[in-house]
Amino acid sequence: MDNRTTDATLEIIGVKVLRTVAGDGWYASVTVRVAQADDRVARGWVHVRPRGTRLVVDDWDSSDASDIGRFGEVIQTEADAIVEAVNAKLAVDRRLR
Repeated sequence: MDNRTTDATLEIIGVKVLRTVAGDGWYASVTVRVAQADDRVARGWVHVRPRGTRLVVDDWDSSDASDIGRFGEVIQTEADAIVEAVNAKLAVDRRLR
C-alpha cells in the first residue's frame, strides 16, 4: 500500500498484532518505509494502540541511520492510512479464527 504526501511516499510493509508485556492488552506494530523524491529512504516502525473506541498512532521510530528528517511528519500526515492497514489486518485475523 503506497500513500503519497507532497514529495514523500509511505509504504506499509507489514502489520503484526502483539500482546502487551503485561498480557492485558494489545498493540499493532506496523513496519513502514518512507521515500522522498530525492531518493532518500528511511525504514522504521509505527505502534498503533486502542484508545477508547478508536485506534491511534502511539509512537514511531526510524531504524535507519540515514533517517530522513521528514519521517515523523510523513507518519503524522498518513496516520489514517496506517490505522486503516491495522483495521484490515484485524479483520483478516477475525475471519481466520
